[in-house]
Amino acid sequence: MKGSQTQVNAMLLNAGCIYLYEIKNYEGSFVMKDGTLYTRASQEISNPLTQINRTTCLVRQLLQNWQVKLKVEAYVVFVNPDFIMYHARPTDPYLFHSQIRAHFGKNYSRVLFWCPENIPKQSTGPKTTKRAR
Repeated sequence: MKGSQTQVNAMLLNAGCIYLYEIKNYEGSFVMKDGTLYTRASQEISNPLTQINRTTCLVRQLLQNWQVKLKVEAYVVFVNPDFIMYHARPTDPYLFHSQIRAHFGKNYSRVLFWCPENIPKQSTGPKTTKRAR
């Protein structure tokens, strides 16, 4: 873990769990075959599960190093309504466009509009001025 880096597209925290989200805006039809993702034209593309699994592992290691006991759940979220994946296993942590609202439940509207660009920049502290003597 030392020196390892990862990118997290979105993270939600609550008292008992950290939720990690790898967000994809793929469009069109894709086929999952033996853990490999292909376009309909049979072009192999990187499986986003590989990335989210690596991220999950690193976050768990970090929590362990900090001696923090929190559950970690991770999902690959396909936000485009025009995305279709054939032969996805129901046990894989995918959220398709039509499942997003149900996944977030009553907090859907708050989560939907959250993105890093909307977070105010942290202040560097109060501004101080020196008094003339």
